[in-house]
Amino acid sequence: MIKHSLQITVFSFLSFLLGCGDNTMTNLSTNLQSNTISAKDWDTLSKKKIYFGHMSVGYNIIDGIKDIMKINPNIKLNIHETTDIINVNNGIFAHSKNGENIKLKTKVDAFIKTMDNGLGKKVNIAFFKFCYMDIDDTTDVNDIFNYYKSSMVALKNKYPHVAFLHMTVPLTSEGGLLGLKIKIKDFIKNFPGRPAKEKQNAISNIKRNEFNTLLRKEFNKEYIIDLEEFESTNIDGKRCVSKKGGAKDYYMAPAYTFDGGHLNQLGRMLVADKILAQLAGIKL
Repeated sequence: MIKHSLQITVFSFLSFLLGCGDNTMTNLSTNLQSNTISAKDWDTLSKKKIYFGHMSVGYNIIDGIKDIMKINPNIKLNIHETTDIINVNNGIFAHSKNGENIKLKTKVDAFIKTMDNGLGKKVNIAFFKFCYMDIDDTTDVNDIFNYYKSSMVALKNKYPHVAFLHMTVPLTSEGGLLGLKIKIKDFIKNFPGRPAKEKQNAISNIKRNEFNTLLRKEFNKEYIIDLEEFESTNIDGKRCVSKKGGAKDYYMAPAYTFDGGHLNQLGRMLVADKILAQLAGIKL
């Protein structure tokens, strides 16, 4: 309860400083992309069987979807945390934890296992996401991407009736209003030869950008949920661009997070809105 209250306080403070207070949330509620989707299309989506594998940021997204459902009564998704095929007979938005954080290949393997355990024969749409912490400054991006690519191609061949979506890797913020906290920790914990956390975040974002570029290029003719773009685009449409890691990269807009990586209410609603609009536009 204390942690939750602290997150709300931090979000309110950041929103005030960034001009993303109550007016922004009100404007957001009336200018959602999902508001442009017809009731008929929402009804069609509610009848589809969808599976989403994720970890903590995924729960932020699920909460964002629920936030938007409260605003738009036309969206009536049956959201249920499950991988049990018994529950996947009618329209459902099933979701569950997928793999282990930092062990990126386990997330690919876990998704494959979930499909092979029965969901691959039942769902219409399936996708999973990596976490920002899965890719850092030490990651061999080409090795990881090749593993992901070969696995997804094999899944598509095995379950040709399923629309497998590809989600870009989420980002972290780089300093900004959260920079003071990062700098204090670096001052206390930094040792010779160990890069500062803020620089590590920047280098890690470059690696995430590299993976996402490969993903967009390889699967440009398939459905891509560009989480990187959603998280790095401010509410005014401007992208958050950095050169702190020695190369141009995108980073998470500080207004969308309470800790530099997870989504606050504003962030989760913006991301969920765009994902819902994409899902509603998929024609099977």
